[in-house]
Amino acid sequence: MSKQDISRVERFRQFKNQIRGSDRFLIVGLDIGKNMHHGFLGTAMGITVKRGLRVENSASGFEH
Repeated sequence: MSKQDISRVERFRQFKNQIRGSDRFLIVGLDIGKNMHHGFLGTAMGITVKRGLRVENSASGFEH
């Protein structure tokens, strides 16, 4: 692994530790699909805010 890669990994680890247990961040998970996208919102403390978000991959879905 190059020095640049090690630096990126270390920055990611620091960011991950900053997020864990914080009430300042909203975690957004997206599953991008050809016809439909699915989403999830949660806190860094493990609380689900919204699950089952679905957006159609179309012009009308984009407007949503």
